[in-house]
Amino acid sequence: MDKQGDLDAARKVYEETVGLKEALYGAEHSSTLVTKGNLAIVMKKQGDLDGARQQYEAAIRVGERTLGAEHPDTLIDKGNLALVMKKQGELQAARELLEIVVGGSERQNGPDHPFSKFAKGRLAICLRKLAEKAEASGDAAEAAALRARAGELS
Repeated sequence: MDKQGDLDAARKVYEETVGLKEALYGAEHSSTLVTKGNLAIVMKKQGDLDGARQQYEAAIRVGERTLGAEHPDTLIDKGNLALVMKKQGELQAARELLEIVVGGSERQNGPDHPFSKFAKGRLAICLRKLAEKAEASGDAAEAAALRARAGELS
């Protein structure tokens, strides 16, 4: 449904599905966590950044405890949370989380794995935005350092 553009209907289905999965499998089951991540994606597309953030944060807390901090599903949720943070203007927090995602993916999958490359691309974009912000505030040295780090990732 969310691919067809009916985000309200998709959200309702995901919310109902999360409730069913929590009742059937429990709040900490991997299937429940994936569905919460999908709900968060729809919320983000709707512009409900606070709601999406809450879903990602909840999924990450449980994922870290049950699956591990560097499990692929946990890293995906962390990367998606970083995008929400970036949209909320929290560039430094997004950068820090993306650094964790890149490091975790490289350790788990290697630096040339598609997810590792994707995460590095997201981090590079965030670093370039931080460089623009540093430049605008007159901190040329910080802007140059951020751009250099972004270049290392590309």
